[in-house]
Amino acid sequence: MFSKFRPINKNVLVQLVPKETRTSSGIYLPEQAKEENQKAKVVCPGNSKQLSKDDLVILTKFTGHELDNEFLVVKEEDILGVL
Repeated sequence: MFSKFRPINKNVLVQLVPKETRTSSGIYLPEQAKEENQKAKVVCPGNSKQLSKDDLVILTKFTGHELDNEFLVVKEEDILGVL
């Protein structure tokens, strides 16, 4: 959908990783218990020299501009690290 989108400056296009619906022990989580998703995959790193396509990153909470339910444009400084 955003294959031609190219972020400028130090902005990065990321795709959110789906939230976990179960715990590691197999217990299903209700919607209210799920935390905000902070993991994302880099789709287009823009002008970033530290990130590359398909990097798995951790984002700060309440960051970015939502383009779709699963895509965000975030500032490079809002990325805490690479997994």
